[in-house]
Amino acid sequence: MKNSREIDDNTVLIVNAVPLNNGDAALVFALYKKLTELNFNVKIATFQYDKVKKLYPAYQFVPDILDHKILKTRYTQSGIFKVMVLPILFVLSSSFIRSAYIIGAPGGYINSYYGFFGKIYLYMLAKLFQKKTIIYSQSIGPFNKKDKKIFKFFSRFIDFILVRDEKSLRYCENLLSNAQFKRCIIKSKDAAFLLNPLPIRKRSNKRIAISVREWKYDNRSSEDYSKLIRSIVMFFIGNGYAVDFLSTCQGINGYVDDSITANNIVAPLLKDYNDQINIIQDYNNLNEFVYKIKDYDFVIGTRLHMCILAMQNGIPAFNISYEFKGKECYSYLDLSDFSIDYNSNSEFAIDQLKKFISFYNVEKNMKFTSEKIAQVNHFMQEQLKLVMSSEN
Repeated sequence: MKNSREIDDNTVLIVNAVPLNNGDAALVFALYKKLTELNFNVKIATFQYDKVKKLYPAYQFVPDILDHKILKTRYTQSGIFKVMVLPILFVLSSSFIRSAYIIGAPGGYINSYYGFFGKIYLYMLAKLFQKKTIIYSQSIGPFNKKDKKIFKFFSRFIDFILVRDEKSLRYCENLLSNAQFKRCIIKSKDAAFLLNPLPIRKRSNKRIAISVREWKYDNRSSEDYSKLIRSIVMFFIGNGYAVDFLSTCQGINGYVDDSITANNIVAPLLKDYNDQINIIQDYNNLNEFVYKIKDYDFVIGTRLHMCILAMQNGIPAFNISYEFKGKECYSYLDLSDFSIDYNSNSEFAIDQLKKFISFYNVEKNMKFTSEKIAQVNHFMQEQLKLVMSSEN
């Protein structure tokens, strides 16, 4: 019988997970399912354990040590305190100690917007305890001066860093030494493409879904973005469509809620177009969310995973890119014309939307998109097999 502290060679722990919004849920569960299919015993170390476990009882969750209550008081927020306490929490957690693989959840948290010291420090601890360490399908950067040094130092303890776009790859190449870069950086794609796709299909329900999000970084204008969204709404209403505001991130108390942003943006339109505009406010878990989006003719997504989940389920999706990850994703799908900037001119946006609708009125173009997504899905599955079987 194995000792409770002995490493289990077949056990994977996905760390730094917060699968509350459906974008993060899609990323984490796609990886979980594919690793399980590869016969790994997989657990997810999640923040807000009680809430997440209640939403998704079928998955194996454990509390993430970074979410431990001892780290949450105003006296324990310093990096020095984390450096001292996290090794103790790591050793005391049987899930962290016994796992052979520590894999960072897919997403986009390794930048200076969110802060990542504790998350990347875990990989040093894992390596000291002889784990295989992987950061899976991330966008990397941008970093401030301090965070550049942190990333450069701790990357030496990570066996593989899979970046999900070309810009992140180049960013890491410029930041790391040549040997360090070649040792651990691998170009991947978005982890949500691990989900098995359905073919793109034409629908004629005359209803679209729009997801919005607030973005305060990169000198973006919220006012210009609001004008852009209102122009898109009026374009579709003018063409006989009803518009639902629906997001991968809404309806959870104490968490970011895009329905509030939607209401703020379209409030000037509701008096005259209340029958054509519907702001959905309730929460749906991932399965409920996927079921809901399948009836829309099109999805217009500011959140990238609104777009990816739509396309994975046969719905054409047009992207409004607030970070480079959206444009990069649409580039490798050969759909660059259908990803516009967060502060794009309204006239340009409408021109691109007309092209988008025209494109998906042609059956061969629906087939083209389906084939591209299937290719990416195959690539992601094969790459995951190689990474999990490779020795660094």
